Amino acid sequence: MLNTNQFGQEPVVGTLDLTSGGGNYALSVQIDPKSTGKDIVAGTALKLVDGGVENTGGVPLVDVADAADKPAFGALVYSVRKGKFQPGDEVNVSVRGSIQRFSAGEIMNGGVVVAVDVANPSKVKAVGSDARFGILLDKARAVDDIVRVYVDPAVTA
Repeated sequence: MLNTNQFGQEPVVGTLDLTSGGGNYALSVQIDPKSTGKDIVAGTALKLVDGGVENTGGVPLVDVADAADKPAFGALVYSVRKGKFQPGDEVNVSVRGSIQRFSAGEIMNGGVVVAVDVANPSKVKAVGSDARFGILLDKARAVDDIVRVYVDPAVTA
């Protein structure tokens, strides 16, 4: 957990890398109030959902990406206000072009195309049959290393 009284902050899973000079894009969304997901943490892959007529013109609705072969829209961005989110909460989601920190689910070289591990929220792994989420920028020398990912999901309509 971050301590706001520190002079230098350590990298934390789910934070955006603001030192890269690139665009760090986050979109404000709402976790679908009908979602069955509970205690949703930073780095969890999220998908867009149809809110029906109740949500026409409102804030985009998202839900936890529950299938590894389906593309995610983005990932939940770390918040200093709250560690776990519930259905109905408004959150920020990293979108294409962001550089976000994740925990490595396996040892990988930089430049590898990765997917968010839906079984282990906030972890990334090399793409097998899973939907592409982005490109690993750092070498993961060990499982649980904090690594940066260029977010570039294979979003399909």
